[in-house]
Amino acid sequence: MRSLAARARIIGCGIAVAAVAMLSSAEHAGAQTIGANFNRPANVQYGCELVPSLTFNGFRQFFPSGVTTCTYLPSIAFGNFSESTAAPFGLSVVTRIQVKTGPRVGPMRATIIRQLGSTSVGLTCCHFAGQSQVFTPGRNGVTSVPVRLPLESSIDPVNGISTQDYVGLTVLAPNVPIPAHEPGGVVTELSPNNPNAGGFFPHIGPASGPRVDQNGIGGLQILIRATLTRICGTGAAAGTAEVPSGGARASANGCSPALDAGIGNRSGSSVRIPFTCNISLLPCNGRVQLQSRSNPKAFDAAKKKRTTYASGKVNVGTGMKKTVKLKLTKQGKKLLRRKKKLKVWANITFGKGAQKVISTQKTKVKR
Repeated sequence: MRSLAARARIIGCGIAVAAVAMLSSAEHAGAQTIGANFNRPANVQYGCELVPSLTFNGFRQFFPSGVTTCTYLPSIAFGNFSESTAAPFGLSVVTRIQVKTGPRVGPMRATIIRQLGSTSVGLTCCHFAGQSQVFTPGRNGVTSVPVRLPLESSIDPVNGISTQDYVGLTVLAPNVPIPAHEPGGVVTELSPNNPNAGGFFPHIGPASGPRVDQNGIGGLQILIRATLTRICGTGAAAGTAEVPSGGARASANGCSPALDAGIGNRSGSSVRIPFTCNISLLPCNGRVQLQSRSNPKAFDAAKKKRTTYASGKVNVGTGMKKTVKLKLTKQGKKLLRRKKKLKVWANITFGKGAQKVISTQKTKVKR
């Protein structure tokens, strides 16, 4: 399956879907937060051993699950989308997870849950699409966890396929209360003031396969929030120009590039430079050149002469970080003998045909 974003030739776009690297990423003014209102108390006392349900008249009841792990997905209250963890349209990457807990805690992780749709079979849910590292939140408060979790929300008009990701929460140990809020009293399913959730017993993981055993749970708000950054060229970030160097690697309107180039360091006749691949559906395998100007197919419409300082192949898996060695040219060696720091453009082309991606970004090389 190819998403609309993957099919297009996009300047600095894409996310990882399957593989996830746990990288701390700085936040910036363009970051967006989705998920729960933390003004609610974390008052749930039961864990994965119990499946919460409702009686016919709207009161809470429980059934034994027979397992000790589970995944909860915040759902949408009737007509109320304010606390949803649905990915915004386009491609993005979650850089921080926040969880609000009570006095008892245990090991957890964030899980990306995917809904697929097509004109032939309708909607299918749910599929595993990624997960964070395991963490144990603090007691009686809000815990922030740096992550790198790619998200996608797209429609492919050619194949009639839609993709919608959600951020869920997995509890991995027995007798650990679900980080959630129950308003109490009678739950009216169709009220916009009553939250809802979906529960999976046992938890969703890489080997789970498609899951259709979701338990719909009324009157339950999972207390998880996700801070995300759009990928340049998709969704609200479409039309973004260059991505400058430094800090959070964000452009003026707060987006991240397809292949994020870090600051390089000279090592003999080469330059070692870290790259992070944010592209969806295919790894960042291609050729990179450190040059004096941006890629002419991207932003340099005048196609003025460019000087190449270093070049080489790049091969970074989806969502992963890797340091790549690039061979210096004579001009690059000459300049680095005279300068301690060299400002360059990392011009990268990877993928072929409809999946060809051009990424161009300012960064630096030090000696």
